[in-house]
Amino acid sequence: MHEWFCGSTAFHCLRTPPQVKSLYPLFPDIGFPAGRRQVKHDYDASTGWANVLGPLPLHAIVRDPSLRRPSLVVKPRVWTGDLPAGAFYDDEDLGITYASPAFTVFTMAPQLSITQMIMAMYELTGSWSIYRPNREIQIQIDHMENTRLAWVGGWQQVRTTRGLATSLWKRGPLITTHELLAFARGISGMRNAQKYLRAAARVQGDTASPLEARLSMLLSLPPREGGEGFPPFFANYRIAYSHTAATLAGKHTCYADIFFPATETHPAIDVECHGHSVHDGDAQGGVDANRSLALQHMGIEVIHVTHEQLADIDRFEAFCDHLAARLRFKRRSKTEAMLNRRDTLRSELFGSWETLGGGLVVT
Repeated sequence: MHEWFCGSTAFHCLRTPPQVKSLYPLFPDIGFPAGRRQVKHDYDASTGWANVLGPLPLHAIVRDPSLRRPSLVVKPRVWTGDLPAGAFYDDEDLGITYASPAFTVFTMAPQLSITQMIMAMYELTGSWSIYRPNREIQIQIDHMENTRLAWVGGWQQVRTTRGLATSLWKRGPLITTHELLAFARGISGMRNAQKYLRAAARVQGDTASPLEARLSMLLSLPPREGGEGFPPFFANYRIAYSHTAATLAGKHTCYADIFFPATETHPAIDVECHGHSVHDGDAQGGVDANRSLALQHMGIEVIHVTHEQLADIDRFEAFCDHLAARLRFKRRSKTEAMLNRRDTLRSELFGSWETLGGGLVVT
């Protein structure tokens, strides 16, 4: 039995940095009892396979209905028809095959809400990932970082201004929004295809952090889905500085977290998300101040927003009122049903992003 991992197992594998995968040998053949016993024996150990594939049981596609019987190690999903184009990746280093980003979310659809599907898509299309190593794995990551090796995909762990490791990783996007939509068209007529298409259509583009993804969803989703329904914007938008602005910033370009283009009624507006892990500290404060002045010189208004302002409903409402006023945008009054949907959306968005899709909780 060749393992075709899908669902939450593939999602966890997509989240796992190559630095961690490099620590592991070939995966045992779980088509045989000895392989399943080997996996199960030390799966949850500090350096067990749970660090790569997430919690048991492992979700896998099987082509033969006779293999559909689940076990403590594998939860099979029978797929007898043709697989979508580009549905799987082969990982020769680990000896496994796991679902592509697009197919991973599709195979997670039965277990995820529409909000959680959008969150997963934002992570896969973004230039970031969430993975929290345990203590033993972190020690080995620190050792590898000291060697200054460059990893495929540009994977790099984000550290606080005090040098502490976080669960946030920077890497190149694993898929684009256009590719998500193209995949959605290719699975038309399949179960959960409409749910997948709805989710893919809500992704605004490449974000650089989960905080930006949260803000994008809160601002862009329509009120009937719990959001604010603000006018269209660009996420992670590249701005080329003018000559004077470049002198002020000390750089030639920057990226706006949330960018509203200028119209006849309002200037261009850059909404900047500030998380404590990377924006605290005098040095980063100076960079942010230089950047804001450079953008203002170009006629771009800069609005800063923090995690606390997004997470607290009263502070978020005040932020939305301010942003709406600057955009000359009239916010809709919400019905009781809209308010209930808003509360549901916020409870999902501000829960633990680490456990999205059934990920491990590292203590």
